[in-house]
Amino acid sequence: MQEGSWFQKALTNFTREAGVGGAVRHLTDLGYTMEEIRRELAFPASYESVRSMVWKYLVDTQTVLCEDPRERQTVRQAEFVREYDRFGKPSFRRVMKPASSEDIGRLVSDWRERTLSEGERFDTFLRDKTAENGVENSYVSCDFGTAAAKDPDRFVEMLQALEKRQREYVEGLPWERDRVYHRLTSGMTEIVLGLYRAGMYRGICCFLKTGEWMEV
Repeated sequence: MQEGSWFQKALTNFTREAGVGGAVRHLTDLGYTMEEIRRELAFPASYESVRSMVWKYLVDTQTVLCEDPRERQTVRQAEFVREYDRFGKPSFRRVMKPASSEDIGRLVSDWRERTLSEGERFDTFLRDKTAENGVENSYVSCDFGTAAAKDPDRFVEMLQALEKRQREYVEGLPWERDRVYHRLTSGMTEIVLGLYRAGMYRGICCFLKTGEWMEV
């Protein structure tokens, strides 16, 4: 009886982990904030456990890079893989793989620094370059962890410059204390532009496919 109870508990925990992990990855792909993810989960999960899952997934999928993208030698391209949930229902997940020179036509070897030309808008530049390179090859530096650890007042000011949902996204992630680079998803693009308009963004934008970078 006790053995059966132990097995049932282990099975329940495994099912919960599988369900939560799959849901967290799916909702993260959709750009949900931490609070939105927790509200959507069918199984109860602690804030810290979900937070860790989200960050690990962002790093594993290279949505977040802990090194300068300019140190990378290849561009990336997306492909879709089929996965099955615990009920056998298939779904497709977008993943990144290294692209060959035949696929993309070039490797990142010589980086070129860009500056805004006269009359060129930063928001237009950012969106145009992301469209040209693809989201998977477009990154922007993030110093949220550094600011939170070394200059809390500035970090608060940065958060106040953002809209509620943007603020939730930033606050929900366990940012490294050193600079990291986040893929220029639509959500991160709006966060960067919000900070830029408030005069509070200082960083680097990198575009792997065209081999361009710009310091802001």
